[in-house]
Amino acid sequence: MSEQFKLNATARTETGTQHSRQLRKSGQVPAIVYGAHTAPQMITLNHQDVFLSLQKPGFTSHVVQLSIDGQAPLQTIIKNYTKHSTKNQVLHLDFQAVNAKESMIISVPLHFIGEAHCAAIQDQGGQLNILTSTLEIRCLPQNIPESIAVDISHLEMDSTVHLSDVTLPSKVECVATIDETHNPALASIHLAKAAPDIEAEEPTTQETSASEDNVAT
Repeated sequence: MSEQFKLNATARTETGTQHSRQLRKSGQVPAIVYGAHTAPQMITLNHQDVFLSLQKPGFTSHVVQLSIDGQAPLQTIIKNYTKHSTKNQVLHLDFQAVNAKESMIISVPLHFIGEAHCAAIQDQGGQLNILTSTLEIRCLPQNIPESIAVDISHLEMDSTVHLSDVTLPSKVECVATIDETHNPALASIHLAKAAPDIEAEEPTTQETSASEDNVAT
């Protein structure tokens, strides 16, 4: 079971750019929560609480207990958040409410282990090239793992670890279908000078940067 974070929020009825600016100036973050068969609800949160939470590893891939106006908390995940392009400021968040009895899809971090025991890296000058840093899984909220371990200790020079090599925790399924034509590469080992320039895939939880004028309210 993954760690559960907690945040307190206040319901709001006013919307619009001007109102959102006023909220941010007063140390608040405008946000919205939707999903779990409920109507979308506009809320605000304390900026300091949100900012500090985002510094914690795994916050965007864990269940967040969101209490609105002191009511019983909703189980949510961070679906999207926007940060200011030049300031250490969170401008907006999207929370998705989840049902404890319904499976959900979420991206969790991949944790590459075994580098210290990989001869290609330790003895042959190889460099680990991570191609994908997250994995999209399906499970109940209470079964979300902290991360998915990927063992690279057995990799040889110029070899690759694929999705089919990963052992998932109990009660967790991979969203992607693995077959002869689809078996994504997760990481590879090459000599440092020959490391391919391949960008890592983006996680499902979207972080965007923007000016205050271009943010949803």
